Amino acid sequence: MRRQRAPRAVPPSCSWHWAVPAMLRSSKAWYLLRVQALQLVAVYLSLSSDSLSASLGEQICAQGWQTPEIALTDSHKLLRSILLLLMGSDVLSVQKAAVETPFLDYGENLVQKWQVLAEVLSCSEKLVSHLGRLGSVSEAKAFCLEALKLTTKLQMPSQCALFLVLKGELELARNDVDLCHSDLQQVLFLLESCTEFGGLAQHLDSVKKVHLQKGKHLARVPRPPELPEEEPFLRGPSLELVATVAKEPGPIAPSTNSSPVLKVKPPPSPGFLTHLPTCDCSLCASPVLSAVGLRWALVTAKLRLTTGREAQGLNLLRIVLKGCLAATKRLTQALQASLNHKAPPSPVSSLLDEISAQAYTQLALERLSQPSNKSLGKVLESGLKFVAARIPHLEPWRASLLLIWALEKLAGLSCCTSELFASSWGWQPPLIKTPPGSGPSKPWSQKHSGPGHQQVVSTTLPLHNTLEGGGPPCTPKPTGQIRQAGPRVPFTVFEEVFHTKSKPEVPKAPKVLQRVQTRLKMNFSDDSDLEDPVSVEAQLAEGPKRRGAASRGRGQARNGPSLKAVTTATPGHVPKQPGLGGRTRRSKKVASGHCEELGPELMRTIPEDELTDNQINMSFEILRGSDGEGSASGGKAPAPGPDTATGECEVLRRDSSKEELPVLGPDKERDKALDPWHQLPSTPVAVGLSTLDSICDSLSVAFRGVSHCPPSGLYAHLCRLLALCLGHRDPYATACLVTESVSITCRHQLLTHLHRQLSKAQKHRGSVEVADQLQKLSLQERQADVPLARIQCLFSFRASGSGHFLQAEKERFQEHLALIPSGVTVCVLALAALQPGTIDNTLLLTRLEKDSHPVTVQIPTAQNKLPLSSALKEFDAIQKEQKENSSCTDKREWWTGRLELDRRMEIMLSGASTLTPQDIQALAYGLCPARPEKAQELLSEAIGRLQGQAVPVNKHLVLVLDKDLQKLPWESMPSLRTLPVTRLPSFRFLLSYSIIRESGASSVLSQGVDPRSTFYVLNPHNNLSSTEEQFRARFNSETGWTGVVGEVPSPAQVQAALTERDLYIYAGHGAGARFLDGQAVLRLSCRAVALLFGCSSAALAVHGNLEGAGIVLKYIMAGCPLFLGNLWDVTDRDIDRYTEALLQGWLGAGPGAPLLYYVSQARQAPRLKYLIGAAPVAYGLPVSLR
Repeated sequence: MRRQRAPRAVPPSCSWHWAVPAMLRSSKAWYLLRVQALQLVAVYLSLSSDSLSASLGEQICAQGWQTPEIALTDSHKLLRSILLLLMGSDVLSVQKAAVETPFLDYGENLVQKWQVLAEVLSCSEKLVSHLGRLGSVSEAKAFCLEALKLTTKLQMPSQCALFLVLKGELELARNDVDLCHSDLQQVLFLLESCTEFGGLAQHLDSVKKVHLQKGKHLARVPRPPELPEEEPFLRGPSLELVATVAKEPGPIAPSTNSSPVLKVKPPPSPGFLTHLPTCDCSLCASPVLSAVGLRWALVTAKLRLTTGREAQGLNLLRIVLKGCLAATKRLTQALQASLNHKAPPSPVSSLLDEISAQAYTQLALERLSQPSNKSLGKVLESGLKFVAARIPHLEPWRASLLLIWALEKLAGLSCCTSELFASSWGWQPPLIKTPPGSGPSKPWSQKHSGPGHQQVVSTTLPLHNTLEGGGPPCTPKPTGQIRQAGPRVPFTVFEEVFHTKSKPEVPKAPKVLQRVQTRLKMNFSDDSDLEDPVSVEAQLAEGPKRRGAASRGRGQARNGPSLKAVTTATPGHVPKQPGLGGRTRRSKKVASGHCEELGPELMRTIPEDELTDNQINMSFEILRGSDGEGSASGGKAPAPGPDTATGECEVLRRDSSKEELPVLGPDKERDKALDPWHQLPSTPVAVGLSTLDSICDSLSVAFRGVSHCPPSGLYAHLCRLLALCLGHRDPYATACLVTESVSITCRHQLLTHLHRQLSKAQKHRGSVEVADQLQKLSLQERQADVPLARIQCLFSFRASGSGHFLQAEKERFQEHLALIPSGVTVCVLALAALQPGTIDNTLLLTRLEKDSHPVTVQIPTAQNKLPLSSALKEFDAIQKEQKENSSCTDKREWWTGRLELDRRMEIMLSGASTLTPQDIQALAYGLCPARPEKAQELLSEAIGRLQGQAVPVNKHLVLVLDKDLQKLPWESMPSLRTLPVTRLPSFRFLLSYSIIRESGASSVLSQGVDPRSTFYVLNPHNNLSSTEEQFRARFNSETGWTGVVGEVPSPAQVQAALTERDLYIYAGHGAGARFLDGQAVLRLSCRAVALLFGCSSAALAVHGNLEGAGIVLKYIMAGCPLFLGNLWDVTDRDIDRYTEALLQGWLGAGPGAPLLYYVSQARQAPRLKYLIGAAPVAYGLPVSLR
């Protein structure tokens, strides 16, 4: 398909169906014709704006198709309907009953059946490949599995192998190496066992025949004598049932009494990869089988590169390129021979171009990470020539290669990221001389490694002094669980370090300057609270002169047993904002006779007093899986029963059916050797604007090639790199690019969802008109419809208009800025990394407000005391250790570990405090190098004026975070703790909420929440007895509240709650996806505010380089006004304290009470105010009581 022919074929494909008589539209031939037209529309929608004119693109979009995946999905849906009509519901394993009609398996029906089957498989292949490229891996996997079932039932091994390869590629994109390897092994078995390699025709003499003979018995093969029965242990299993060679040996633990582990031989290369170009076997002669084999080799190469076998992966990629060239030549010759052309054969458009382009791209990526490999020298140039000759259908791979070319040019400049783009930004942090005696801050790993890293810290040192020492917060501790000292417990030797005058390297918790008490009335249901009023954390974490941030007492010290001091707020009274210290000091002394029981814990940097066994027994809380099926570590936990002391068990509200979120972080092997752009040169290197302009030109070509239908990872990388190149030279373009770089996959999914909703609305237009006529006779007010067409236009990728680079996008962006609601500030935060697949320390922050110019700043954090990459690693380590701590069976270790994790979380969040004098000085030197003293004076005055101002009531902050930053609890930072903050997947979602509010489609956003219209789900799996006991009486006594307690609600009940009620409260495990999954939520028009207090209910799982995915995105796409959930796993009674404080404070405050204020205030209610209190976050817009 040539570029100049594309516009001519589009109008007939869009308008041909109007000329067909209505009588023929009900026939199967009509639907098959429509299927082919939709697939042709998908081809044209995949063309860039350079290949498809704007008028023709608008004509296609006017018919209802915005993206290629929408057209392909409609085509696949029609094919499934035809297939169900022809062959019944068994072929697709459809649960719903279909019209069972006898199928006449002969004549025209037989031909039509196989035609439909071929179309279904072809459309499924296109859809799976396209969705996988966009990043919608879950949807692509669903279509792939359905196609695999179909090929298995039809016994089509070649097609089955194709979809297995596609599935393996999807699993590799999700970073699931084991499943990918399993799929590729199945493909290899199909290719080598179901294909004859001897040739198409065999000589008759070579065929072996079986001759029947009578009366002859075969002699039995003698078997070795068996061992006597008295020695059965020597016999072992029968060898014929045991695999003598392991397929994939795993890591073997070293043992002193075992033989050394032998080297595993590399797997032999498949035979079909070594065939000659002139081979005429069935695998080489068939274009389909050749494509399957080469695609298998391509995915296998990616798998081996991922697992660290670079040499094997690179060798396979070179084999793929040679194989594609040979297969293309064979196909060309076969076509010429079949057409009886005497002219010399010329290359034809091959089915293997995409495979070759992927191989070139992967080789270029390896060249980028291995610049010293001379064998990859001309790969990038060869790849660019290859894809340039096959534009436009290889446009995504040309964009990838152009991006790699730009990254290679930047890497050759040998300077860090902040210096590369210094000429494009108006301010850069200057290199201020460090005062004598305070050297540069060391990396965290260096500070806590090596001998003598356990330094003793003075307990009287304030927080700011310790943080200036640098390094992320992490208290060193010995490996393994801490047990009581005993002769059989292994011990750890620590080197003794004496006091020095230098700054301590291990930061302390902040010192509390004033006492803060919780002003929300709370009723705790712990058995420990009933037995002894002394709080557990006061007993565990306190001691003479201990740190203030780690102590958690609620009352003052007394000589006898202390009582909790909880101030009761009057009804309707809004509590005052607590101080930022957040915690109270305790002076409760514990008997020191048991100090030696914790053993190695005495060697901490800050000495602690311990507690007696009786005090520990009061409130030890066991962490279990969500349904009591097992602990977080995989072990079995005791099921709740009448004999179980429910007051002593704190349960993780994690849904056991939900896959655990992977612990993310940069690749360790790649972090060992720093890339050129991560190395800090001794002298600054200035990169000229001409160099950046040449790189920007190359990136702009790549951007225009994929912006109409962008793959998520590629498009995000292009946008952020272009934003770094443009900088302050074009503020609107830079802000537009940063805003465009987040939630690309979610935007694709929403466009598909909106298309389905619009199609459904058009089908029922007649019934809606009748309903409108009946509504006039009714006195009940009907809710307005959601303006789906406006929202679809808002999220569309194709920007109308023409001009130079980003002109249309900038004009559209300026129109969107005018739609921001008054009083709302949007902050978009994204990490800009040069090396693909890594986490860099350069932060791009864009601030958007109504009637204001956008502001974008580049914040290099590599030289900060806590770089962003280190903060992310520390957060991952805290979450990982929390999961490990959940399987602890010792009460002292359980509480000690969680208190320590809470302290580390607090220090990590407190590191992002307000501006220090050093920050102001750096900002002044960067803004005004000529008169830095005057600039510093003006900045200090402005900051002091801002700090004295009160937070306006009508102000609201919206955070838009990229896939790496969304897991951090930004709302609990000191600078944001008192502000009303919500999150949204992208800037466009804020505008869609504004459209919904203006249209009156959401009564909650326009009028507020009616607390009498509430539905609750309390303890649905009947294994959270303490939660049910605490809230059942309260929920049952509220006026207008309905719900279920101790049982699973039906999907119809939850759907009615979300669409008809104003408030939906869920107190159970996870997000309740077992009885209402994400796809079911997406089909709804969500009206209710959703408060989900289960484990990780607001978490987004990030797999590989894909964007985050979670049920919270489905709620937002369904129009949920506000969604409150937890970012990570929480324990039941601590999150119950948060729930009690939130509901009692908000619902008891009266009409007009803002929810976000009490979301922030309730963070002080849990005992672990950071490990639990920082977990709840809100998505959506602010809501108040009606």
